[in-house]
Amino acid sequence: MQLKLAKGTWGMEGTLEEQIRRIADSGYDAVEMPVPVEYSGADVKKLLRKFNLDLIAMIFTDGANHVDSFRLQIERATLCEPLQITSHSGKDFWSFNQQRGFFTTKHTAAGQCAIPGIQPHC
Repeated sequence: MQLKLAKGTWGMEGTLEEQIRRIADSGYDAVEMPVPVEYSGADVKKLLRKFNLDLIAMIFTDGANHVDSFRLQIERATLCEPLQITSHSGKDFWSFNQQRGFFTTKHTAAGQCAIPGIQPHC
């Protein structure tokens, strides 16, 4: 087993490159963050490599169709070759049947990507 220390970008200020630089300079092995829509997957991957950091990608589904939101974000995250994808998906107020339907579909979509760990958070 290998232990990697990760720092999230939540609450950090500055450009993405400044945030990633500060995380690397602080001695972390990885950064935990959503893939920003302002950057391509290739750009994020390039920044991470520049500072020798791994990625734990985060997904926060939203909008009228959470399954489509999940799929889109999985595709973007996969382009960055993350160690793991952590998914904060769905809504707490959904009925049991809504939750079950979403998570069944979500896990099918997640299984189609080549990421070793996808951790659902509900």
